[in-house]
Amino acid sequence: MLAILAGPSDLHSHKLHHPKVIIVEIDKNSIKVMMNYIVNPGDESRGLRKRFDTNRDGSLSSEEQDELQKYLIKNMLSTFNLLLNNEIIDFDPLDYRAENISADVDSPASIGMDIHLQRKDVKFSKINEILITDFLIDSKIHVPVIVKFSPDFEIQSSSMGVIVKKSNLLRDIELERGKEVIIRFRRP
Repeated sequence: MLAILAGPSDLHSHKLHHPKVIIVEIDKNSIKVMMNYIVNPGDESRGLRKRFDTNRDGSLSSEEQDELQKYLIKNMLSTFNLLLNNEIIDFDPLDYRAENISADVDSPASIGMDIHLQRKDVKFSKINEILITDFLIDSKIHVPVIVKFSPDFEIQSSSMGVIVKKSNLLRDIELERGKEVIIRFRRP
């Protein structure tokens, strides 16, 4: 998912315009969420590493890396909400992967985190509504979101973004503090 954010640019030297990206997949009886978050290279990533280098030895121990990883996961998930038919969906973590967590404290390399979440056995109605909110805590930059639907569903409307009927997805959703996307979909 890092490629979606970075494109052809070098993740070690360029400031990213969208440090967080979310992809939501709606399937016959499950909802999956894939999140990617990148701390910009340079001062931002160095500052965060230094913050977690509690013994000030210039490198992150496995314990310090674990704390940094927990911090990133908490920040990624704390602002994300997804409601299905007015009920909050709780997700089970499937997988997560950190990048450049173990780099030396003075490294300019970006820090990345991917999280995959899933909720199985979702009971969809004939007609459904999903509400998604998210924002970046320390930024006014929007969070890009893509929502993909399996062929089991048909998108009816969305309060934001572009519906691509051929691919059965919504793109160009731009979430920020105080904004939400409401998507109505049904079983054909």
